[in-house]
Amino acid sequence: MSEETSNPFDRSYIQRYAKGILRDCIFVGAFKEKRYVGCLKDYRHVIRISLEEQDLIKTLLKLKRRIEECYLKKPWIGITEPGTIGAPEGFNLWVVLPEEVLGTYWYKIRKLEFLDNEIRLKLDILRPFKENNGSRPGVNDAVSTDMNTILNDLQYRLKENIYLVYRDFLTVSNFKQTIVFLFALVALIVGSTINAIHYLLEYLLKLMRELSNLVRAFTPIFNNLLNFFGKIIFGLYNIIVSLSHGAPKPQPVYNNYIAVDPRVLSHPDYRARYNQYFGLNAPYPQQKGITLTPLE
Repeated sequence: MSEETSNPFDRSYIQRYAKGILRDCIFVGAFKEKRYVGCLKDYRHVIRISLEEQDLIKTLLKLKRRIEECYLKKPWIGITEPGTIGAPEGFNLWVVLPEEVLGTYWYKIRKLEFLDNEIRLKLDILRPFKENNGSRPGVNDAVSTDMNTILNDLQYRLKENIYLVYRDFLTVSNFKQTIVFLFALVALIVGSTINAIHYLLEYLLKLMRELSNLVRAFTPIFNNLLNFFGKIIFGLYNIIVSLSHGAPKPQPVYNNYIAVDPRVLSHPDYRARYNQYFGLNAPYPQQKGITLTPLE
């Protein structure tokens, strides 16, 4: 029985993901030793991957991180990297080989095995590696691992994210809480809008009343100020006009007027009086009139 994961759905996709990126993968590796694994209580063959296989190393490390993220109880994974305590130097695969081999060989990855408390790769031994013949066996039939790795990684990530959204967010309780929250939010917005309009109208009415009282109180003061400044301006204007035109000339006053004898009723001789006043002795014909004598 294989180790249970946090979710069977995730485990099935890990298997498909590993199968897609590691299918028909060929690499150069050197057998180092056969070492005892304490947690498994068994021996495993240690195969060191050549440093030239950088694409395979990156793919295996990425697969290892995927497995560690999905399992609650961490199984033993037969992939180690430099700096791992208790493991040989370099990038190593801990596998079970069908036969003992020495030296450097071409290996082919068949599949990823999920066993009790262990996840390991199953390898096939192809042929010894020779320096003067560096061509890969079956290179014409092999699928490009880089493109497969990218496509499978994107597919796995997309399906994993969709499942996590469906599992964690699209639940009945979350849906009910969302509906309740939306109704509460709409009610809050409507109530706040009504209260704001009521407060604004009340404030405008109070403001209009205070402005009306202010205008009523300041109108007499404003009129008096206008009259006061109008009188000041009119007075200054009169002063300027008076200074520009000078003082008015006095009218001639005659102290002596022509005396008329009231007893002469018909045609008094005014010219004689005029000549007498101005010292003229021009002869004028005397006019005769009627003299009235009062009765005693």
